[in-house]
Amino acid sequence: MGAETNDESPIRDAAIHLTPLVALGVSIAIAGRPLLWLVVVLPFGPLLLGRLLAGDRLSGRRHRAVTIDAAVWASGAGLGLWALLWVGLNTGGILLMFVALGTIGVLLLAVNIVFLHLVAANDARKGSEVTYPWIRPVPAWLRGSTPPGESVH
Repeated sequence: MGAETNDESPIRDAAIHLTPLVALGVSIAIAGRPLLWLVVVLPFGPLLLGRLLAGDRLSGRRHRAVTIDAAVWASGAGLGLWALLWVGLNTGGILLMFVALGTIGVLLLAVNIVFLHLVAANDARKGSEVTYPWIRPVPAWLRGSTPPGESVH
């Protein structure tokens, strides 16, 4: 890539926060319909596209690490909800209430994923450091390399 000006750094940082939504959109387009188990692709957006957008910039790598944290947690929550719905649909009796709980959870997760990533992208566009609420950092080996001697969180 060519020389980077400071004017495009916040735009790239904002784009990093949108990469999980891009990965999800591409996987839905390939699958032909939204399927809950497709949440497993959320971390691949910041892992692959985020690496290109972050480059060697320290702020880009920090935004990428925070986005990977959020995507991994959202992916895990989606898989947990998928399991809850599967148990509720494949058993009878009282476990059928899992379907209602799972459906409410899926709706909340979908709104949460989209809203948090859009807000984070807007904050990054303004040059702010972004932290996602109720997201704990994942182990470093899951998010890729962090800057030497730097703590992302």
